[in-house]
Amino acid sequence: MFMRNASLISFIVGVLLCSSNVYAAEGDNYIDISYGITSQTVDVKNSTAISGISNTRTDDESEGYALVVGASFSENFAAEFSYINLGEMEIIGDDVHDGFSLDGTEVQFTGAETITREINGFGFGFATKTSGEGIQGALRAGAFWWDTTGTKADSTDSDTWVNSVLFDDGIDPYVGINLKYNFDRISIGAGYDAYGINSYEDTATLMSLSIGGIF
Repeated sequence: MFMRNASLISFIVGVLLCSSNVYAAEGDNYIDISYGITSQTVDVKNSTAISGISNTRTDDESEGYALVVGASFSENFAAEFSYINLGEMEIIGDDVHDGFSLDGTEVQFTGAETITREINGFGFGFATKTSGEGIQGALRAGAFWWDTTGTKADSTDSDTWVNSVLFDDGIDPYVGINLKYNFDRISIGAGYDAYGINSYEDTATLMSLSIGGIF
């Protein structure tokens, strides 16, 4: 899905950077690499409704990263393009006794299985930045074009439905905040970003540390 649009994405980034150089002084554009802890919020719960016993486990925390290219149009305003990996979540069942509730629907495992879902995507948005040297804060917002990969359900009594809920794609909003300290052409920082998967029916977050270059 994403590879088919690589040329378009490269073109958009190039246009942003070239356009921004008309307005921004040298040192206002930036590239940041962030790495940290992710969390995916999905309505999944262990359930004993069918078998009476269950040892289903879920793990919705993982590690993820983001690559952000910022093209400044003024000292306080920038357009941003990013690639984001929001890690993975797991639903783990040991045997036929295990079950879970997904979005309020009861699902039973028919054998041992681990379902994993990973979220990746591209973001396009804007950032409002504080001015001045040293510490700089920014508020970020935009659209997140996302897709899912992973190990789909193959050993439940509702595989097709489970996969239709967990494995999808779409375009949804994101918001974030970050603080950076600039050392000439290098920056370090910390940030928190929230992504409204399925129009905030689900959410995914990335709490990260970053290192970047300024040009």
